[in-house]
Amino acid sequence: MRHGLPSWPPTSCGPAGGGAAATRLKVDAFRAQAGLTPSSNERDYLLTEAKMLAGTYRPGAERSILSPDTAAGASPATLVELLSVRFDMRRALDAELGVNLRFSDRDEIFGVEIDRGVLRRQPRPAPNAVATVHLTHRQMLALVTGRVRFADAGLRVEGDASQAGKLFELLGL
Repeated sequence: MRHGLPSWPPTSCGPAGGGAAATRLKVDAFRAQAGLTPSSNERDYLLTEAKMLAGTYRPGAERSILSPDTAAGASPATLVELLSVRFDMRRALDAELGVNLRFSDRDEIFGVEIDRGVLRRQPRPAPNAVATVHLTHRQMLALVTGRVRFADAGLRVEGDASQAGKLFELLGL
């Protein structure tokens, strides 16, 4: 039992374990548990289980790497750290580039570098940056949660915009 609600194994309902009514009950219970947990990992797990039981889960269909409510409270430093989640190291084996991310609404700048498949992030300008992307926390949030792609975000880029585009492409954004 977690948070005062029962936990059931996934096989306890469905056609062989209680039918459609039991499945709906379990989906509702998972969603209720998800609303009570303070853990974003547990919430994501419970909501995924609910989708799987309801038959609405489509692997790979969701582009977001975290829930919007969790991301909204994240600092720019955390959002920059989250860039590594979608980083495609194999495609970046030959890449050498540096781009700065300037959060204009927070007066913060972060350097992001890729050096032959290695992604580095730092809370200061990248020494070999060839471009600076100017964005707000809200714009970065839209990128990280998959609501907008870099190419469609309309961000101001100072310097080599193609290198900034390449960086975000390798980051899956």
